[in-house]
Order: sequence, then C-alpha cells, then structure tokens
Amino acid sequence: MHFPLVSFRPAKAFGLVVFVTACNGNVVVGSGGSTATSTSTTSPHTTTGVTSTTTATSTGTKSTTVCGSEMCDSTQACIDDSGACGKGPASGLHCVTKGNVCSDGQAVCGCDGNVYMSQGCALLAGVGVDASNKCAAPPAGFFCGGVACPSSSFYCLETAHPDQPGVATTYECMQLPTACNGTASCACLPNCGSGPQPPMCTIDASGDATQHCFTG
Repeated sequence: MHFPLVSFRPAKAFGLVVFVTACNGNVVVGSGGSTATSTSTTSPHTTTGVTSTTTATSTGTKSTTVCGSEMCDSTQACIDDSGACGKGPASGLHCVTKGNVCSDGQAVCGCDGNVYMSQGCALLAGVGVDASNKCAAPPAGFFCGGVACPSSSFYCLETAHPDQPGVATTYECMQLPTACNGTASCACLPNCGSGPQPPMCTIDASGDATQHCFTG
C-alpha cells in the first residue's frame, strides 16, 4: 500500500495540526483613468525566481506573475512542482489554479515554512510544497518529500535519477512490510532501484525510516 507523493493526491488525514497563513499583497490605486504599476521580485511565500506585478486603473486592478516561462493571473499560484520552492531549474515553475476549497488530505510542508492540512489548502494560500522537509514534524507523522506519512506504520521511499538531471526525485509513503513487525528497520525494507548505485537506508531520531533509491 502506498500513497504517491509527487502528484500529491489527497489521502485520508490523520489528525495533524494545521497552520494557515494569510495572503498579503500591495494594491496600487490609480485615479482619473491613470495606470499605476507595482513590481515585486520576491514572492511572499519564499518561492524564488518569481516576479509579481499589480496594475491598477480606473476600471480595476490586474495582477500578474511571471512564473518561469509562464504568466499567472490572480486566480493562479506560481508553484514549483519539483518541491524546490523556486530554487531549482525554472522549468519546474508552473501556474496552477488556486481553487476555492481547503480539501482534506495528507499534511504538507509549505514553502513558507508552515504546515497545511493538504496540498489543496497550501495551494489555496498560494503556497507550494517544500520537499526539503524544513517544517517541524506533525503529530504522529514525519515528512517525506514535503508530504506527511504516518509514523510507526509507514516508511519514506525516495527515488532519485542521477543519470537523468531533468527527472525530479519522487517520494512515496510506503506501508512497512510485515517483516518489520510494526517497527521501521533498514534490515526489513525491500531492495529498490535499478542503477549501479545500491540503495541507502536512513533512520531519523524519531525512528522513522527513509529508503533512498537510485535509478539509471
């Protein structure tokens, strides 16, 4: 049993604390049909490589964001689907519709350092998922590529592609094998990977395991 984390498909939540931040933005007001423009090169949600512009006229305001090779409107967020929060290649940046529902799912670590109940909740706030796991671990869980796995019954499967620089590392919450008897141990985890580099297993201070796999 596993939950794919790269596509961030919602799974049943398991009682995690939710922290949601407000979206702040400056609006420049024009008068008499004039146009005023404000440009910011730093995202309020710490996604680098993003330029936001707010233009105000007598007929209303229009906000746009340069997101890699795309241009997002005010209903979209600039999301780095590689989990690097804009610090990786610009090809990872894409405009994604924010939606209007904070859906249930697996808790995620946001690029702003806050924990959200699901990827949908983070997206609603215009925040991407941080795969570096810089957020504090949620109760009864641990982060695996920015998405929370339940402790004690799951381990994190990380698959890297060192010979394919354009292919993002993937992360999955995997149920511990029966042989582990409910306790994460490198000895009971299955082999993985298809390249010449053997897998590497790590156990963190809380006893949660990550199996690092490499493909050619």
